Amino acid sequence: MYNVRELVLKGKKYLRASGLPEIEARYIAEYILGISFTELINQYEDSISEEISNRFFEIVNKRIKRYPLQYITNEQMFYGINFYVDENVLIPRPETELLVDLGINYVKKLIEAGKQNIRIIDMCTGSGCIAISLASELTKINKEIHISIIAVDVSEKALKIAKRNWININLNDKFKNSKIEFVQSNLFENIKLQQVDLIISNPPYIPPREIEKLMPEVRSYEPNLALNGGNDGLDFYRSIACDSFENLNSSGMILFEIGHGQMKDVKEILSLNNYKGVCGQVDLQQYERIVYGIKLNKPD
Repeated sequence: MYNVRELVLKGKKYLRASGLPEIEARYIAEYILGISFTELINQYEDSISEEISNRFFEIVNKRIKRYPLQYITNEQMFYGINFYVDENVLIPRPETELLVDLGINYVKKLIEAGKQNIRIIDMCTGSGCIAISLASELTKINKEIHISIIAVDVSEKALKIAKRNWININLNDKFKNSKIEFVQSNLFENIKLQQVDLIISNPPYIPPREIEKLMPEVRSYEPNLALNGGNDGLDFYRSIACDSFENLNSSGMILFEIGHGQMKDVKEILSLNNYKGVCGQVDLQQYERIVYGIKLNKPD
């Protein structure tokens, strides 16, 4: 029979031998025991049952097969919120927080200019992390404004998770001035014509030939539907840019997350669709990450 310390050390050894971060042994122990890191330290010398030990090594073996830890624990932190995730949604990445940052900054300017009712479309919402983060953060800025977001995804299973996440964070109507409508749609197919201030999207953008080169956690377990961006990775940018223009208010913004190496092409797509002030931005690792444009006038 192991004590907690011995269990964690054994798990670290197995993970390290498989080229995985040994700290995950600690995370797995915390998850199995349902305790915090401080509690784990305090219980290091406590004996554990054979059942707990077996469960621990079962999960360690899953990780060795590269099954994502986030799908085991069903959680991923994003923008200070703990989101539920499983194999039906892409695992939120820290770099996507830059997309949310820029969305918030744009809406702040609208609020400062006196706009009280903010309308947003989050296209390809997945777990809902972008829409929910926007709703929660924007409500904190000004209690008087009203935030209305349409969160769109083609996957019914993904939308169920997004709804679950919104219910979890919005307990007791915590963000009563924020409304999120979840709509199952192939992009704008089931969306009635809108006049929104911001269209934000982290769409699938990886070419099929590149998916096989991704980490096994991604290529084998994350949904292909959320990864595959068509032959050149740009299919969704073309479709969303084309249909977004008529759904935006004058001076409305379209804001994309992109893959590294796609900035030039996505900028061109926005320019061809009559967006002005088209710009790109890199993330903290200096990878191309964001492209955005503004609707300043109607197309010819």
